Amino acid sequence: MKFNTFPSHCCFCNDEVITSFVWCKSCGPLSFYCHDCAYKIHKNTLFHSLVEVQVDGCNVKPFKVKSVLQTDHVKACTSAYSRTLTVISETGSTHQCQIYFCKCTEEFNTLVHLDLWPVTPIKPNTVISMNLLHLFVALQLEGKISFSSFCDGFSWKSGVVDHDLKRYLNRMTQTDSLDQFRHFRRQLTSLKTICPNYDGLEKCASCPKENGSIFYCFDANFGLVLKSSASKSKRLAMRSENLFILDEEVKTFMESYDDTLKTKDCSNFQAGNNLRSKRKTKKLSVTGVFGTLSGLIFTWTFFCESKI
Repeated sequence: MKFNTFPSHCCFCNDEVITSFVWCKSCGPLSFYCHDCAYKIHKNTLFHSLVEVQVDGCNVKPFKVKSVLQTDHVKACTSAYSRTLTVISETGSTHQCQIYFCKCTEEFNTLVHLDLWPVTPIKPNTVISMNLLHLFVALQLEGKISFSSFCDGFSWKSGVVDHDLKRYLNRMTQTDSLDQFRHFRRQLTSLKTICPNYDGLEKCASCPKENGSIFYCFDANFGLVLKSSASKSKRLAMRSENLFILDEEVKTFMESYDDTLKTKDCSNFQAGNNLRSKRKTKKLSVTGVFGTLSGLIFTWTFFCESKI
C-alpha cells in the first residue's frame, strides 16, 4: 500500500518515484530525490544526512554517497595522494571521506583550507569541522561548559548515545589540538597574522588613550604555586606575548625592588617571602599569580611572583 504522505515525484527532476526515494534531512523537510539526482547533487555537496526510504515505508536505511575532497591545486598536482579520513561534520554526523593531499604543502594546511581541523597533529585519522569547534568555543565562553560535557551532549543529539562520535571527540582531550584551535581562532579574530601592528583586541576600546584617568584593579592568587622540581616547558605559552609578562622580567624587577617599610603610616602591600614562612616557600619557584584589570573589567596582563 502506498501512503499519500510519501512523495510520488522527485523534487529536482520531477520523475516519478517507483520503488524508493532518497530524503535529505540537511536539505530540508521536503527534499525528496530519486537515486540519480541524490547522487549528482550530493557528490559535491558533502556531509549531508541521506536516508533511502521504500515507498511503502517498510524499510529505511542510510544512503551513502562517496565523499571526495580536493583543492584546485591538488587536482593539477603530479605529487597528489589520497587518504580516507573520518570527518565529523558540524551537525555531529560522521562520514568516511577521501581527501587528496600533495607533497607541495603540509597535510595540516590542506585540511585548514578545507575548513577541517585535525584531532592529532601528525597523520590524523579523524578531522572535525571547524564550525563545530567554533560552536564549542562560543558555548564555553557563554555557558562555561567543559569539552567533555560538550561531547556528552552532542553524542545524545540524536536521542541515542553515539559512542563513536564520543570516542572521536574525546581524542582531542588527549592532545593539545583543542588549545591549538583556540590559539588559531584568536589569531583569526585579532588579525595578527595579517596585520602585526593591529591591537584592536588587546586594548580596551573605552579607556581614554591620551587624556583622562584610567583606574586599574590588582589582585593576587597565592594558591597558584609552582614547585622548583616541576618540569619546564620547552616553549613559551601560546598567548604569553599578550597576557603574561615574562618570568625573567619579573625576577629582575623583584631583585632590584626596595621592599623596606618606608613609613609607618602607610600599609604598603609587600609581596614575597615576608608574607609566608621561608620553610614553606623553599621548594617553590613561583609563589603566586598577579593580575590587573582596567575599570571596565578588561584584562590587561598576568604575571607570576617568583621566589627571590
